[in-house]
Amino acid sequence: MEDPEQIQTAVDAAVALYVEHGRPASLDHIAERTGLDVAELHDEFGTVDGPLVRWFANLVPRCEALVAELAPATVEDRLGAFAFVMLDLLEEEPEFVSMAFDDYAALWGSAYRAALAETLPRILESGEIPAVNQFVLTAPPSSWVAVEAFVRMVQAWVDDRSDNRDRSTALIDRLVRFYAEIATNQTVSRGIDVVRYAAEAGYIPFVGDWIRGKQTEAADG
Repeated sequence: MEDPEQIQTAVDAAVALYVEHGRPASLDHIAERTGLDVAELHDEFGTVDGPLVRWFANLVPRCEALVAELAPATVEDRLGAFAFVMLDLLEEEPEFVSMAFDDYAALWGSAYRAALAETLPRILESGEIPAVNQFVLTAPPSSWVAVEAFVRMVQAWVDDRSDNRDRSTALIDRLVRFYAEIATNQTVSRGIDVVRYAAEAGYIPFVGDWIRGKQTEAADG
């Protein structure tokens, strides 16, 4: 199935049928609803869960594209935009999200998590973030923690029954600010700079010898 519109039609039908019946619809049922070829649906999605998994996974690139259009200036604004645009997209199918988020998005190893793991490092691409912070935050295990935190944050929002989801929205706002402060904090970068200077100046001989050796190798290479 090569036509993106046909794929989206199948996904939308699967979501609607899930809400109607409280369980995944068969691919035959989706074919009947949409007029699409059932063999092509099998090739595209494989199982009855495939279209539902796809709906959640597709949220991530959609969210990234919308954030890029907004062009937020700071790391905090980028993180906040990504979080709150994601919530806006989830609001497109609130009943489905409430019924299915745990099984098709929050589940460990889900396509939604995989898409987040690929996308969040790009959200953190900024001159505000020191290189060492960028490396630490976008590599395992920190990257796994970031994905887990994001999923749990969204899960708290999905499950929130307070007026206008005020409690979880306030939590997300605070988590975004906290993570942005961690990402842009200069302490680790400055600490490494101090150690490097001390080593090169001979105050830490072994490390200094190692750094100079690496510099020599790079120059010879």
